Amino acid sequence: MSVRRVTAAIVALAAVGMVRIVWLHFASEPAHEPRRMPIDQHYQALRSLVHGAEAGYVSDLPAAVRLGEDPATRGTRMYLQAQFALAPLVLRYDDARAPLVIAGVVVYTLALRLFGGSVSFGEMLGYLPVIFFGAAMPGPMHSVAILFWVLLFPDRPGQMTAFGFVMHNFFIIFNAGVGLLFLRRATREVFGRA
Repeated sequence: MSVRRVTAAIVALAAVGMVRIVWLHFASEPAHEPRRMPIDQHYQALRSLVHGAEAGYVSDLPAAVRLGEDPATRGTRMYLQAQFALAPLVLRYDDARAPLVIAGVVVYTLALRLFGGSVSFGEMLGYLPVIFFGAAMPGPMHSVAILFWVLLFPDRPGQMTAFGFVMHNFFIIFNAGVGLLFLRRATREVFGRA
């Protein structure tokens, strides 16, 4: 087989694949998928009130979030409409952990003062989503989050590097400790024995 024939075969397979994708998404799916209700415009007003990358979603109408639950309920439609209207914000269903976020803001603000930084609680509330985004990025030892501290406070690079390293490692060790406290209970609930 020549290089020209192999190239032609690859191009032909790619063209067939692209035609299949176009057919599937523009002809087959629209003809067979049920029509979705338009997103309620009331949710658009929430966009200006909700800041950050994630928010809790609590409702008295249950939403189907697990396999086997009925996805046609009114609560599920409302949850999905809010999720689509507020995208790229991630809604965490049944998550009312705002006190923990406020506690994190207080801890970070007070700890930053130990390393020579001085910000208000409101400023820290704006900084933490950026830091948590950096902590979620792949890399060794939350290096992106530590870099963000240095970028946010460029006049103190040494102190901010140390602060980022200490804080992120503290939370890793703290979370591991909490996990160890509940390890026996979790093992018993998952496997039925201790």
